Amino acid sequence: MRSTFSSIELARRALETQQTALNTTGHNIANANTPGYTRQTPNLTTTQPDTINNGTNLSVGTGVNVQSITRARDSYVDRQYRYENSKQQYWETRQNTLGKIEQMLNEPSDNSLSQDMTAFWNAWSDLATNPENLGARSVVLERGATLADTLHHIDRQITELQEGLNAQIRVQAQQVNSYATQIRDLNNQIRRSEVQGDNPNDLKDKRDVLVDQLSKIVNVRVEESTDPSFTDREVGIFKLYIGEDSAKQALVDDMTAYQLEVPSANESFATVKWSNGETLKLGEDMGSLKADLNIRGTGATDGSTIPAKNTAYLDYLKYKYNELAKGLAKAVNDIHQLG
Repeated sequence: MRSTFSSIELARRALETQQTALNTTGHNIANANTPGYTRQTPNLTTTQPDTINNGTNLSVGTGVNVQSITRARDSYVDRQYRYENSKQQYWETRQNTLGKIEQMLNEPSDNSLSQDMTAFWNAWSDLATNPENLGARSVVLERGATLADTLHHIDRQITELQEGLNAQIRVQAQQVNSYATQIRDLNNQIRRSEVQGDNPNDLKDKRDVLVDQLSKIVNVRVEESTDPSFTDREVGIFKLYIGEDSAKQALVDDMTAYQLEVPSANESFATVKWSNGETLKLGEDMGSLKADLNIRGTGATDGSTIPAKNTAYLDYLKYKYNELAKGLAKAVNDIHQLG
C-alpha cells in the first residue's frame, strides 16, 4: 500500500520541476540581448511510477521531473552561417583593401599619374613645334622628372600597403592561435561538467561564439560526436577544422589545440604555416586571412613571370606599373637616338 505521504511528495516534485522551468524561462529573458546566447528549453519527463498490488499489479504515476535542459540550436544553420560569414568577410576585406588602392592611385584628379602623363606628352608636342626653344626643352625635362617621381611614389605606396597587409596577416595568425587555445580550454571545462552529469549550456554558447568569430578569419567546420566510453551519460567530443574542407586540417581536436607559425615582424611576404612547418590550405575565397594573402601577394615582381592577378593583386599591379615605366623609358630613348 502506498504511503500517505506519496501525494505530498508528488506535489513537492511537481512544484520543484515547474520552478526549474520558470528559472530557465527567466534565464532566457535575462539573456535576450546577450551576444551568442542560445535559448534553453527544459525537457520534462514523468518519473518512475510506483507499482501496487490490488489483486492485480497497477502502475501509479509519481509526478514529473526535469530530465535535461537543452539549447534550441541547429547545427545545420550554424554550419551555413559560418560558411557564409567566411565568404562575406573575404569579399568585405578585399573590397576595403581595393578601396585603399583606389584612394592611393587618386584617379581621376589633378594630381594623378594620368595628369602627369598628359603633361609629359603635351610638353613633347610643344617641343616638336619649336625644337630649338630651350624653354620647351626644359619643360620636357621637368615633366619627365615629375612623371618618374609619380611612378616611384606609386611603387612606394604599393610596397607600404603590402607591408601593412603582412602585419595584418601576422595578427590574424596570432588570433587563430588564441581562439584555438580558448576553445580547447572550454572543451576541458565542458567535458568535466558532462562527466559529472551536467549539461553546461552557457559554456557551449561561449565556445560557439569563439567559433563564429574564428569563421571571419578562416573557413571553419565543426564535428561533434559522443564519447563511446560513457554509456550512462552523454559526454561530447568536439573537433574543429579550418581551411579547405577536403584537407581536414584540425585546429582543435577535443583536448588538443594546434598552433599556426606566426611570421616574424621582420619577415615579409611570409606564408601561413602550421607550427610543424606544413602549409595551411585555406581554400578558395574564404575568410579575411585568405583575402589579405591574395591582395598582398608574394613580392615576386622581378619581371621573369607575370604575377597572377587573383592571388597576388599588388604584385600584379606593381608589375604593370614597372612595365609602363620601362615602356616609357624605352620609347623616349628610341626616339632620342633618332636625333
